Amino acid sequence: MLAAWCARDPSAAAAWTQAREPGALRDLAFSIVAQEWADKNPTNAAALALACTDETIRTVALAHVARVWAAQAPAAACDWMASLPPGLAGDRVRCALALAVATHDPRAAARLALDSLPPGPELDRAVVGIVQRWAERSPPEAAAWLEQFPAQPLRGVAVECFVRVWSRNDWEALGSWIKHLPAGGLRDEAAAALACVARPRDAQAARAWASLIINPEARKACFAALEP
Repeated sequence: MLAAWCARDPSAAAAWTQAREPGALRDLAFSIVAQEWADKNPTNAAALALACTDETIRTVALAHVARVWAAQAPAAACDWMASLPPGLAGDRVRCALALAVATHDPRAAARLALDSLPPGPELDRAVVGIVQRWAERSPPEAAAWLEQFPAQPLRGVAVECFVRVWSRNDWEALGSWIKHLPAGGLRDEAAAALACVARPRDAQAARAWASLIINPEARKACFAALEP
């Protein structure tokens, strides 16, 4: 009922919600109105979402507003996020915004994620999601970005995702990129990922990719994973 009212007259629905007594029901109403209003007036929708005192409800509402806003006006959504006092928008909201921006501008999304998210599951989720979208949009650009990414476990996960996506679209170009990488490091990760992708369709090719791995432990682990 409240959602339908908001669809017809969001200002009236918002005013009614703001007049309620503080508490769980008002927070839920704030969230409903904010999510319904997000595509029409994201600034006001965000303000309503921020008024929620319950952290979980506030996070869900803000994440929805961030996704919708970023789809319409990525720069404005990022400016809004940057203007918030620390602590008001949690990591889940920043991750949602970064993933939404990635649909239109993966490079800006990657910069946003790395600048605004601390190490942890939301950063991991953001980077992997951004790389997936980037690989679908422009594999060479995504590859160039990965080449500059510091060596860490997160890069390995992102490389696995990237290899899976690019292998579906252009196996030869992906293979050429891997072969031309400097030995070790990133090439080890990419070769291991491609070996795993190749295994179901061509076991011999999978072993050939695994043989490119320089790190002895990584090479051994990859060959073990290729065993039936």
